[in-house]
Amino acid sequence: MAILTFAYSHNIYGDVNSSIDEYYDRDEKLNLGMSAYRNGDYVNAVKMFRDGAENGDPRAMYAVGSMYAGGTGVEQDFREAYQWLNKAAKYNRWDAQYKTGLMHYMGMGVPQNYKKAALVYRALAEKEKGYPPAQYRLGLLYVTGHGVKQDNVQAYAWLVIAAHFYRHVIAGEENGAPGSNPGQKEFDETEQINYELATVTDPIASVFANIHMNEMTKVLKKIRSEMTPEQLEEAKHLALQYRSKYQVADYKGKELPPVDDILFMSDIFQK
Repeated sequence: MAILTFAYSHNIYGDVNSSIDEYYDRDEKLNLGMSAYRNGDYVNAVKMFRDGAENGDPRAMYAVGSMYAGGTGVEQDFREAYQWLNKAAKYNRWDAQYKTGLMHYMGMGVPQNYKKAALVYRALAEKEKGYPPAQYRLGLLYVTGHGVKQDNVQAYAWLVIAAHFYRHVIAGEENGAPGSNPGQKEFDETEQINYELATVTDPIASVFANIHMNEMTKVLKKIRSEMTPEQLEEAKHLALQYRSKYQVADYKGKELPPVDDILFMSDIFQK
């Protein structure tokens, strides 16, 4: 059984010249680690994952880095977490790359650097098939002006395509449709990021859908109220461009609705 969500991860092993025996050995250790993790035996889980990580398995590197970030089975150590996540990121793991961006943004394990975070988010947001968590984070940077020039038009465009993904593709997988749970616990920014860093699943997973969607709904309403009609029209056109260039057509066999539907979830913006 696979440990992680790989929908957006590529070149999982990277070192294509490794032998078949090495692959089998890696999978065995990964499965043992995941079994321990699911049983709450986090100390042994991280030992199994670390063994795999030290033998070059980027999936295990990602798991070890995540567990150090969360202090799960080990003493919390953001510097160690960053080192393992950064190693996994070099194998073109989008989830690991995203987490290094979060750590640059928060100054966890590395000096705080909004510009580096923005570079990581943008690189992922502009992938051919896009990475919605990074699109969400990039949109938030444009709201605040951290690492980029503040721009509500750009913020709106990035946030609305991320919201479109979460609303229509992740909706219904867990806990109902994203944004539909008014009684859900509110997470501040630090809590959100700590939560994402600590998980051993890909942050695109539906466990984060409601958290991200609730935040995007609030932010989109706010910036929409601050925009002129001309800015809103510009933002809609930009969102359509981003939708055609940087968003997947389907996820786990679910197709996104027609492009026009992105314009724009009218129930979200009702007063």
